[in-house]
Amino acid sequence: MKDFSVIVLCYNSNKAAMEKTLDSIICQKGVDLEIVFADDASANDCLKEATDYLDSKGFAGYKVCAHKENVGTVKNISDAISYAEGKYLKCIGAGDMLFSEDT
Repeated sequence: MKDFSVIVLCYNSNKAAMEKTLDSIICQKGVDLEIVFADDASANDCLKEATDYLDSKGFAGYKVCAHKENVGTVKNISDAISYAEGKYLKCIGAGDMLFSEDT
């Protein structure tokens, strides 16, 4: 079991904003975490950009919950939770960041 699952909400997210968010997650020290992407049928390539970015950083601890149709925020999060293995959950959107490396 992971310590934390960070659910990253995606919906037509901006690439630069998403990269800042992901950097703030993968820099965390002293915690076993995973990232679960919750994509609510984005029309752009934000999900692929995000996973490609993590791959380029050597971070493989992520899962993808991608919807083919927009299901709304609550169902998007609820479905992503079923993918999560962490003892604790944190939802975060593109552009939001964790405060420091020991958040």
